[in-house]
Amino acid sequence: MKRQHHCFLLYAVLVSISCTTVKKNDTPPSLTTPEPLPAFSFGNPVLGSAAANSNVPAAVLLQIPLLLDNPGHDRYEIQNLDLQATLYRKDEDRILKPETIQWSPPTEGRPFLDASSSLSGTISFKVPLENILFEHPADSPEAEGTETATIACTVVSLLQNARGEPKKIDQTITIPLPRIYKPQVQIISIAVKRAELINTRLKVRILIKNPNPFPLSLSRFSYELYGNGRFWADGNMADLGTIASNEAQEKDIYLLMNFINMKRDLLDQVIALKSVQYRFHGDVTIGTPFSYLPVFPFTFDRAGNSPVIE
Repeated sequence: MKRQHHCFLLYAVLVSISCTTVKKNDTPPSLTTPEPLPAFSFGNPVLGSAAANSNVPAAVLLQIPLLLDNPGHDRYEIQNLDLQATLYRKDEDRILKPETIQWSPPTEGRPFLDASSSLSGTISFKVPLENILFEHPADSPEAEGTETATIACTVVSLLQNARGEPKKIDQTITIPLPRIYKPQVQIISIAVKRAELINTRLKVRILIKNPNPFPLSLSRFSYELYGNGRFWADGNMADLGTIASNEAQEKDIYLLMNFINMKRDLLDQVIALKSVQYRFHGDVTIGTPFSYLPVFPFTFDRAGNSPVIE
C-alpha cells in the first residue's frame, strides 16, 4: 500500500512538470513592422548651357533629376530642404551654391508627400568652365593624368507626419565631370597661287590638333587679306570638315582674290612669281558635339612675305 502511494506521488510530480514546460514554450506575440520612411534617389545628371546667346560660356549648368518616394502609409509635410554641393579637385575643394529644387509640378509653400506617392524635381547649379576645360596636355604636361574633378551633392530634408513626429532623411550623389582639352589651331604656310590675270588664289595650310576622345569640326573660317599694304580680299567659309578624335590634321584652304582694285605692281609681282608682302587676319571656329560648349573660337593675325607659286 505504501509503495502504491509513492508511485502516485511520482506520477503527479511528472504531470505538473510537463504542464509547466508547455506553458513556457508558448509562442511570443509578433512584433509590429516599422513604417518605411520616404527616401531620395537621383537620376542621370545632365550638363547644359548656363548662358543664353553665348558660344563661350563662363560656366555650364549641371542638372540632377531628383525623386522623393514615399512607400509607406503616412502623409508627410516637408518642413525644410537643404542642398549642399562640393567640387573636389586635386588642388582644391570648392563649395558650390545649388539653386532651389524645382518640383514638377510646381508647389506653393511647403510641399506635402502623400502616402504611397512620390515627388519629382530637378537640382540645378552652375559649374565654372575651368573645371571642365583644360589646356592641351602637350602644352601643359602636368595636366596629363590629373584626376577628373568630381562633385558631391547632398540633399537633406526634415519631414513631419500627421502625428507630429519628425523624420530626417538624406542622400548623396557623386558626379565625375568630363575632361575636355582645348584644340590647337596653327597656320603653317601661306602662298599666292598664280591662276589667271584677273583672279588668283591664296593657299592657306592650317594644322588642327584634337586631343579629345570625340570629333571636332572646322565649322567656320573668316578672313581679311592685305597685299602690299592695300586691302585685297575678304570672306568666310563654313563646314570645312571634321577632325577625328585624337587626330592632328592639316587642311589646305583656297581663297579667291582679284586685281581689280589693286595697283599694277602687285599684279606684276604675281606674274613674275616674286614674293608678295601680305597681312592676313581673321577667325577660325572649331565646333564640338556638346550643347554646353558649342565652339572653340580662335583668332589669327599673320604678316610677312608670301611666295607666288604656279
